Amino acid sequence: MNPSPPARRPPGTGPEPAAHRRARALLACAVGRLPEDRREWGEAMLAELDQITGRVRALAWAVGGFRVARLERRHHRQRQQGGPLMAGRARTTGWAAALLWALWAAMTTLLAFEFPTLAILLGLAGFMLARLLRLWPEGVAGTLVGAGMVCLLIGLLNLGGGRPCTSSTAASLSGILAAPAGQASSCGGIAPLPLLAAGSLLLAAGALLYWASARHAPR
Repeated sequence: MNPSPPARRPPGTGPEPAAHRRARALLACAVGRLPEDRREWGEAMLAELDQITGRVRALAWAVGGFRVARLERRHHRQRQQGGPLMAGRARTTGWAAALLWALWAAMTTLLAFEFPTLAILLGLAGFMLARLLRLWPEGVAGTLVGAGMVCLLIGLLNLGGGRPCTSSTAASLSGILAAPAGQASSCGGIAPLPLLAAGSLLLAAGALLYWASARHAPR
């Protein structure tokens, strides 16, 4: 690690305020960690501190310089590690990411009907998925589409005319999917119309959200 430049003020300028001393020490620490090709820029920022008056402005200048120096160090490490390595860590974007998010949402929604514990675990796995796939807009749009597809599927499978119940059917995913069309609401299933409406709205919202985001994205 490169040694920090001396956090000193040019001689003959009188005593330095305490706020300026702290700001100079912070900025000198950041400059000392810069790579060699950016050290001259950092020392220029350190010298510019002498021209800044006021405690708040001096501290703000030092904090801003510290943040920029940290970014410079990070970019320097990335360049040393190589472009292909860093590119491999980038999150997936576009239609591929949206489809994967939709698959995750569909599986989570299906499990919620019969296996709530597994649904919770799969839902928590979405935090890990967010490290691989971009969350906005693909994550939000894909989640809406996936949940909407499941709602439409269950609603369509339960759609039909009212036949009487022949046996007691449990209100579970297997009962809902296997129930005859007219037995949905009377035999422990789910009324189809609310599911059809909710599924249509979720699908439309996800598609419109992704379309609007892609349209306004910088090219």
